[in-house]
Amino acid sequence: MTRRRIYLDISFIVAIIKVIRIINTLILRRRMIIDLSQLHLDWGSSRYKGKVYRSYSLARPLWVDGKNKKETVIKLGKLSDTQVVQWRNLLKALKKPECFLTSFEDICTEKHYAYLDTAIANAIWDEWGLDAVFQNDGKRLVSIATVARILTINRCINPSAKSKTPEWFRETALPWMLDINPGEINPSRIFRELSVIESHKDSICEFLFQHLIRSDSTAMKSLFYDLSSSSFEGTKCTLMKWGHCKGGYENHVVLALIVNKNGFPFYWEVLPGCTADSTTINWLLESLKNRFNLNDFKEITFVFDRGMVSDDNLTLLEKDGIKYISAMDKNQLENITEIDFNTFPDLNPEDIDTQVDKLPEFEKINQNTYCREIKVDGNRRYILCFN
Repeated sequence: MTRRRIYLDISFIVAIIKVIRIINTLILRRRMIIDLSQLHLDWGSSRYKGKVYRSYSLARPLWVDGKNKKETVIKLGKLSDTQVVQWRNLLKALKKPECFLTSFEDICTEKHYAYLDTAIANAIWDEWGLDAVFQNDGKRLVSIATVARILTINRCINPSAKSKTPEWFRETALPWMLDINPGEINPSRIFRELSVIESHKDSICEFLFQHLIRSDSTAMKSLFYDLSSSSFEGTKCTLMKWGHCKGGYENHVVLALIVNKNGFPFYWEVLPGCTADSTTINWLLESLKNRFNLNDFKEITFVFDRGMVSDDNLTLLEKDGIKYISAMDKNQLENITEIDFNTFPDLNPEDIDTQVDKLPEFEKINQNTYCREIKVDGNRRYILCFN
C-alpha cells in the first residue's frame, strides 16, 4: 500500500494554514462552503519604483451577462516560483480524485515489473518494423508477430526455456506495452506458434538483409562468418550428433551465423553436429547466391577464423575473385614465411614500445597492435600481427 504524505516547505505550510483559517472564517461568517476544486490560481501585476510585482490569488470563474468573468476568493499575495508550482499541483490534485501529492521518498513499492530493458528492446523491434515480416490471418487472438516479438525480447534480456517465457512475460511491463492480457501468453500458445515462426525464417533473413542494405550499404561490404555449437539433451533432434564440440564430447548441433561490419546478423543456419568448419565455405557462398542474389562478391570481404582455412577453400575464394581475411596457425606461418618465432617470446608488454623498435619493419596500428607485411604470394598477402 502506498503511504500518502506530502512534503512541503515551511512557508508553504504556513500559507496553507492561512488559507484554511480564511476558509473557516468565511464559512462561519457567511455560512458558505468553498470548494477548492472549483478554484484556479490567478495573478495580477503591479509596478512600483520601476519594478514589476506579481500578486497571486485563488479565483473561480463566473458567467455574468453572457461574459466570462472571475471572482477572487482568497488573496495569497506574493509567492515564490516553487510555491506557485505547489499551489498548481495542489489544485490539480483536488480536481482529480485519483491524483494526490507525494514524493519519491514516500512511495512504497509492493510489486515491480521489468520496464526499461524491455521497453528498449520493444522500441528496437518497432524501429526495424519487424512485424511486417509476419502475415496475420486475423483469426489468432494473439498475432504471430506478437509471439515472435515476445520470444525475441526474452532471448535478448532473460534467455530461458520457452515454457518459462509466459511466466517471465507476466513479470515485465510488456502486457501494458502490447495491450495483451497476460493470461493469453501461455506455454500452449508459445509451442503452437514455434513451427509457424520457423516457416518465416527465409522471410526474416531477406527482410534483415534488405534493411541493412538500405540503412548502411557500406557495412555490408565486410561480412563476418563463424560457427559455434549448442549441446542437446534428449534423442529426438534429427540434426543432433555425438562428437567433439566447444563443450567437449556431447550431443550437439552446429550454428552458422553471418553478421555485417556493425555486428548485425542477417543469415543463420542450424547444421548437423560434427560439421567441420572448413567444409562450410562452399555451402556459404551457394547460400548467399541463392537467397540474396549475391552473384558478384568482388565488392565484399569475408572475414572468418582459422578453422575455415584450407588450401581448397582459399583456392575456391580466389577463383571467384573474392577477398577474404583470416588467421593462420603458428606452424602454418612458419612453413610459409620462414619466420623465426624465437624472436618474440622475450617481449615484455611493459616495455614493448622500446623493444618493438628493435624488431624489423613492424608498424604500430593502434595502442596495442603491431603488424608487419611478410610477403605477397600470388593473390595471398601475409601479414604478421601481435599485441
